[in-house]
Amino acid sequence: GLGDVYKRQALVPLLAGDQALGVLALDNRQARLLDDDEVRFLRLIANQAALAIEQVRLHQETLQQQQVEAELDMGRQIQLSLLPRSCPTPPGWECAAIYLPARQVGGDFYDFFNLRDAELHPAKLDERAPSEPSASPEGPRRLGIVIADVTDKGVPAALFMALSRTMIRTTALSGRRPAAALARANDLIRKDSRSGLFVSTFYGVLEPGTGHLVYANGGHTPPLWLQAATGQVSELEGRGIVLGILPGVESEEREIVLAPGDLLVLYTDGVTEATDTQGRMFGEERLHDMIAGLGSATAQEVIAAILDAVRSFAGRAPQSDDLTLVVLRRLASDPT
Repeated sequence: GLGDVYKRQALVPLLAGDQALGVLALDNRQARLLDDDEVRFLRLIANQAALAIEQVRLHQETLQQQQVEAELDMGRQIQLSLLPRSCPTPPGWECAAIYLPARQVGGDFYDFFNLRDAELHPAKLDERAPSEPSASPEGPRRLGIVIADVTDKGVPAALFMALSRTMIRTTALSGRRPAAALARANDLIRKDSRSGLFVSTFYGVLEPGTGHLVYANGGHTPPLWLQAATGQVSELEGRGIVLGILPGVESEEREIVLAPGDLLVLYTDGVTEATDTQGRMFGEERLHDMIAGLGSATAQEVIAAILDAVRSFAGRAPQSDDLTLVVLRRLASDPT
């Protein structure tokens, strides 16, 4: 039953659903059996007490949850402040970017920074670490572009993202070429992190005036290059592994030239691994086909089209991973 009745003491459990919150004990000094009305009265008191205790517990949980939500919201604002406030717009180029974490905070990030006013050739690069220069009125001679994805979600990924961003930016601004910058960033991340997490990274250096792009890929999803002259979509492939696991990593360094009208799409796997309600993935082939049909779209229109396609494909399925897109287009002709 709901209670055990003794000659000297009555015990009635305090129940909230199927959970016992405690016991209501009545000291029966008259050493007699309680009658049915007295037992029912004790049960009524026990039910009321259990209800009050449960309401207090739920209220405390609500307050704690509100505090957690507030802290996560602050963390989100701090994380967003680490991302560029706007995309660079060198003459003759369009740029757009978006970051959508699966939770309030996440592990994706992208970055842009102006590099030293020098052309990207080995003889003109050294290991010195100058401060970051400001862009000239004509735009930067060299623009660093980073997109990265930490292998986790939520708070752990966000903390590791902040560490990785700092290390990658620091090494990139030192004047190192992309492959050397990723190698140095890997050593710094391994030295300072004991979390067991790692980060995939694509780092490219663009000369806006010529369209020359030198890049290295540290285990990241290869960006897609749409060539206006042929309509062909190619992956910017290159050997390399994610940062933060092994010492002494070496990434392959490659280079291309983006011609007027060409489109470059950098993304994280939150795009291609977006799933629908039946667990099917959006996939790389679908993304390739989409980009092939966006030859005349602006950078912002490309992002909008990809997001619309991913959301339409996923339907009611929740976003399962952080999603980031960076789109660069070289205009068909320089603005006059």
